[in-house]
Amino acid sequence: MIEPSEPAWSAPRFGAVAALLLGALGVVGVGSVGGGCEPAQHPRQMTKKAVDNLCHVAFDCCTAVERGLVNAALPYGSRQACHDELDDALGGALAAAVEAVDRGTAVFDADAAAGCTKEGQAAIDSCAGGDAFVDGTGQLSVLRAGFGLDPDDSECLALAARGFTRGVVDDGDECVSAFECADFGDCVIDDDNGAAITRDGACRAHADRSGDCTTRPCQPGLVCVSGVCDEPPPLADDGDACLRDSDCASALCASVDGDDPVCVRPDIDDGICDGRALLGP
Repeated sequence: MIEPSEPAWSAPRFGAVAALLLGALGVVGVGSVGGGCEPAQHPRQMTKKAVDNLCHVAFDCCTAVERGLVNAALPYGSRQACHDELDDALGGALAAAVEAVDRGTAVFDADAAAGCTKEGQAAIDSCAGGDAFVDGTGQLSVLRAGFGLDPDDSECLALAARGFTRGVVDDGDECVSAFECADFGDCVIDDDNGAAITRDGACRAHADRSGDCTTRPCQPGLVCVSGVCDEPPPLADDGDACLRDSDCASALCASVDGDDPVCVRPDIDDGICDGRALLGP
């Protein structure tokens, strides 16, 4: 069974850029940087907005020194290089979404794009700085600095992964990509001979709460626990034992002084990437 249609934001296809886009999450606010308030009406506009936001934060909000400290996944020496490379990466990641909208097998949800990103876009435009842009590991967060998203909003994150498109193809009907499938479904291609010879597949819905997740993923906001979809367990507080970053509310699990790993919260300077770049080098 081949499942080629996982939203491209989450696939490691673009090297350093892909690391930045993990979750990847395709999108951003509804106004233009520095002004404008017309809502986006197509995933192409969301791609442009993501690039504009990331390069604005990197070169207007962060100083050159700060870019070196928090911007490891965007190692661009100039604003133009930032735009050129991200245009290619994000355009490729959302190409299937654009195709689905153009074919009429998906629609762009302008209301969700506006609602999910409005508050975060204001922080981006104003160079709010600090943890408005930087995650628990001290690195620039694409969800915050690029897309203006709340990392805890599972519905918005799932929509962002699809460029705020919603598929209109029902469970079991023919599809070319996951962007076409309704309710965040997958497009699954049966491969009985060990080699796929067609791009056509069938939409497979994700499991709801209490549903079987041994053969399919869970709906956004749910996790697979012992083969059944359920609410995710509470995140561990600072100082609690952990195994991985995703266990922690701080998003960082680390060993301190050689002890067993615990959840820690780095001391992030509130002034980092707060617009001082606009005052000079």
